[in-house]
Amino acid sequence: MSSKSTFEEERLKFQPALPLSLREIKAVEVVEGKSTTSKRDVEKLKSLFPKTFGQSILHFKMGEAKTSTPLRVGVLFSGGQAPGGHNVVIGLFDALKKWHPRSSLFGFVGGPSGLIHGKYEELDESSLAPYRNTGGFDLIGAGRTKIESDEQLETSFSVLTVTSSLHTSTAPTKSL
Repeated sequence: MSSKSTFEEERLKFQPALPLSLREIKAVEVVEGKSTTSKRDVEKLKSLFPKTFGQSILHFKMGEAKTSTPLRVGVLFSGGQAPGGHNVVIGLFDALKKWHPRSSLFGFVGGPSGLIHGKYEELDESSLAPYRNTGGFDLIGAGRTKIESDEQLETSFSVLTVTSSLHTSTAPTKSL
């Protein structure tokens, strides 16, 4: 006998409608558009957002399907709970697997502190299945830690470097 209610069973079957660009991810091309600007306070905005102001607007269009190489992507939740958080992670996982079957998704446990302290787990179909079409951030947890200091930033970069060099075997939660 299943421990899930009829409602839970039906919810797990739901398949959100995806735009064509997400259904055929290998054929998506990025096209640069005009640079962002403002109708006023241009210099002030440039000084407040020096790395983003004036960047090109990106548009996505369908092109020819390309061959792909495996990607290794990390994800974390920061802040409070939000509806659909699990489906964002699962959608990312599904897209990565469409991109290349050997792509990997890592969840940093507890939000930014998981990144800083190297606490992560490789997410796979079996670990994600119970969370499909459920809200919240229970899968990997969230946190309100902020990466503010140069030391925290450097530690995060070193964790990412180590994580990117690991083999793609499914593993339990790891701490470096």
